[in-house]
Amino acid sequence: MKYLEITIIVLFVVLLSCARRPEQPEQVILAQAGDRIITLDEYIKRAEYTIRPNYAKGNQYIHKKIILNSLIAEKLMAMEGGEDNAFAQNSAFQNYIRGRREQAMRKWLFHNEGTNKVDIKADELNNAYRWAGRDYDVAYFTVAKAGVDSVEALLSDPSLSFEDVYDIIGGEGELPTRQISWRHDGNDAVMEAMYSDTLRIGQVVGPLELGENSYTTMKVLGWTEKVAMSDEQVRLRFNDVKERLVQKKAEKIYASFVLDVMRGKTLEFDERAFYKVVEIVKPFYLQSKEEKQRTLNARLWQEEDTTSVDYGAMANDFEAIKEWPLLTIDGVTWTVAQLRDEIGRHPLVFRNRNVTDATFPQQFKLAVVDLVRDKYLTQEAYKRGYDRINFVEQYADMFRDHALALVHQNEYLKAQESEYDFSKDYLAAIDKYLNPYVDSLQTKYSDQIAIDTDILEKVELTRIDMFVMEKNAPYPVAVPSFPVLTNDTRLDYGRVMEKE
Repeated sequence: MKYLEITIIVLFVVLLSCARRPEQPEQVILAQAGDRIITLDEYIKRAEYTIRPNYAKGNQYIHKKIILNSLIAEKLMAMEGGEDNAFAQNSAFQNYIRGRREQAMRKWLFHNEGTNKVDIKADELNNAYRWAGRDYDVAYFTVAKAGVDSVEALLSDPSLSFEDVYDIIGGEGELPTRQISWRHDGNDAVMEAMYSDTLRIGQVVGPLELGENSYTTMKVLGWTEKVAMSDEQVRLRFNDVKERLVQKKAEKIYASFVLDVMRGKTLEFDERAFYKVVEIVKPFYLQSKEEKQRTLNARLWQEEDTTSVDYGAMANDFEAIKEWPLLTIDGVTWTVAQLRDEIGRHPLVFRNRNVTDATFPQQFKLAVVDLVRDKYLTQEAYKRGYDRINFVEQYADMFRDHALALVHQNEYLKAQESEYDFSKDYLAAIDKYLNPYVDSLQTKYSDQIAIDTDILEKVELTRIDMFVMEKNAPYPVAVPSFPVLTNDTRLDYGRVMEKE
C-alpha cells in the first residue's frame, strides 16, 4: 500500500506537470550545432529583416549556403567562447537577455489574447484590398486639441477654402503636403479614414487625433493606383492587407485584456523621489541616438566613452537615493533601486518620440507607467508558463548567441593582431583570419552539426534591403544584425539531418 501510495503521488505530479506545460508552436529545424538550433523562421528573418553583405544578398543556392554557414559559424563561436567569462557573467548582459526573453513572452501573450481571437470577414478583407493599392497625396495641417473646435467650425463654412482655414489658424508658408501609403505604417485613425471608403479629390478628412494633444486635418489632392497584375502580386497584397487588419484588430482586443489585468490597480508617485530621479536621468534620455550608440559601443568594446554624460556621477546619484520609495502600485512600494533594476531589463519606451526638456518629466512618468503595466503582463505570462515556450527560448538564445559570438570574434581578431579595421576592411579580415578559423570550428564540432539541405534548397529570399523594427517595444530591433563571419560557400561538414 505504501509503494502504491508513492506511485499514485508521483503519477499525479507528472500529470499535473504535463497539464501545466503550455502548448508549443510547431518549429521547422533547419540546422543544429550542439545544443543550439537554427529554425527555418530564424534563418529567413536573419536574412530578410537585416541588411546582408553583398556576398550573401542573392537568392541563388550559393547565397543560401553562405547565409547558413554564417549562422552556424555564429553558433560555433558562441559555443567556443562559452559563458564562463566576464562578458557572459556580466549582470547588465544577463538582464538584457532576460529582458529579451520577457519581451518575447509578452509577444506570445499578445498572440494568444489578441491575434488568436481575431475574426476577419471576407467582405472586410475585400474592401480593404480594394483600396490598398492607392498612394494618396494630401495637403494637411496640425493643431493642438484646444484648436479642434475652431477648425471644425471654419471647415463647415462653405465660403472658406481649405487653404483659407490654414491661413486663419496661423499657418506659415506653403501648406504642407505628404503622401500616405498603405504599405507604410501610419496612425491608425489616419489609415482607417483613408482606406475604409471611397474618397474623392478635394475631400477634407479630419480633424483626426494623431496622439497626445495633436490633431491633423487633410485634403485629398489626388492619388496613384498600383494594380496587382500577376497571381503572385495579388497573393502578396492580400496577405499584406490581411496581416495589417489582423494586427489592428488584435491590438484592440489585447487592449481590453490589458485593462482587465490592470483593473483596480492605482499607481501613485512620491513627488520628491520622482523629480530627483528625473533630474538624474534626463541628461541621458535627451541624448541624440548617435551619442547613445557611441556610448553602447564604448561599453561593449571597452573603448573611451566620448559622450557628454557623466555615468559615474549618475551611478553615484542613484546610489544615494536608491532606498527612497518612488511609487506605489496595488499596495506594493517600489524603491528607486527597484525601478533602476527594472529599467535594466525593460528599457523605457516613450510614447512621444520628440521629448524635450520641458516635456521630459511627464513623458518619463508615462514611460514608467507603461513599464509597470508590462511588469504585470510579464507576471501573467510567467503564470502561464510562457517562459518555456520554444519560440520564447529560441528568441532569447538567438540574441544571446549573437552577442557571445560577437565578443568572441572581437577577442579572436585581437589575439591574431589583425591589421584590419573590421568595420572598413571586413572582407580582407574574413579572407585572412575568419574563414580559416570558422573552417577549424566546423571540423572541431562536425560530429555535433546536422543540416536539412532539402529545406534549405526550397527557401525563397528577396534581394530587398530591410531593417525591421518593432513598434513600442523596449527592444525594438527585431533580430540581431547579420553575422559577418564567413563567406564560405561549401557545406562540407556535419551530417544530413535525420527526418522524424
